[in-house]
Amino acid sequence: MILLDGYLPLIVAEMVFICYSSENNSIAELTNELAKTNSLAYDTTHALKFYEYKIKAFLFHLAMGMKPNKIWQGEYDTSKQFFSKGDHNELITYNIYNTKQFEDYLFHNTKLETKNTANHKSGTIYKDSIDNCFYMKLNLQINLTSKKNKG
Repeated sequence: MILLDGYLPLIVAEMVFICYSSENNSIAELTNELAKTNSLAYDTTHALKFYEYKIKAFLFHLAMGMKPNKIWQGEYDTSKQFFSKGDHNELITYNIYNTKQFEDYLFHNTKLETKNTANHKSGTIYKDSIDNCFYMKLNLQINLTSKKNKG
């Protein structure tokens, strides 16, 4: 995440916090909440959508091959294509060449899921043996919603 933006881990952590402390899990709505609180104190005098821009780029890179268990080198598979149904059941194709439309689609049609899975001991508090600090394991997934394309 740091390769994309040095603040991206903080932005995602704040989104997770908002998600866990509310009933809200829509990426677009969580990003709007982030923009309202503006915890990173971005200059918003020119109405720039810093959080939205960064989250859209993050979602795009995830879709193009960025994985949580592998260091991201910034390279993605340009042959990937993604399909969606439009408002009138027409087939919409997204690929590397229509990045903005695909980012908009992902932004408006994804959500955070915080399923508490026993396999990973999510939601449990543990003490780290190295720094003697307490931590909580959280499970986080980003999934597509069943909403219609708003992008």
